[in-house]
Amino acid sequence: MSGIPSRHRLPRVAAGLLGLPTESSYDTNYIGNVIPWRRDTVLAMQQRIEEVAGKPWQVVLASQNVFAEYILYGLFSQMISGQDAGHWDDSVVRTLCYWGTTPLSVPDLEKLKEERQDRYYSLMISAKSRTPIADIRKVFL
Repeated sequence: MSGIPSRHRLPRVAAGLLGLPTESSYDTNYIGNVIPWRRDTVLAMQQRIEEVAGKPWQVVLASQNVFAEYILYGLFSQMISGQDAGHWDDSVVRTLCYWGTTPLSVPDLEKLKEERQDRYYSLMISAKSRTPIADIRKVFL
C-alpha cells in the first residue's frame, strides 16, 4: 500500500502484532496530544508482542512497513489490559491545537490565545507551521 495508511490498516496491523482478531471495527481513536503511557503497561505490551511473534519486540516492530504506536498501545490497553492498564476514556479535547502549515503572526497567536477555555491543559502549534518559537513564548508565556 502506498501513501498514507488507511485508518483501517493501522488497527489491523496493531491487532496482528497483539494476537487479536483483525477486525475493522475497533474504536482506535487513541491518537492525540498529551496522552500518558504507563511503564508497566508498555512492558506488558512488549512481552505480549514477543509471545505472539516468538521474536524480540524490537525485531517485530522494526520489520513492520507501517504501524502506529498510539494505536498499538491504545488497543493493548483497552483490549488486553482493560481496567488493569489504569487508563480511561475521556472524549474531552484538552489541548488547544493549531495544525495549519501557515506561520502564525503575533496577532494570529493572540487570536488563538483568546480561544482558550478552562478544559485546555496544553497548547500545540504544529512545527509544520514554522511559527517562530519566540513569538509563541511572547504570547503564551
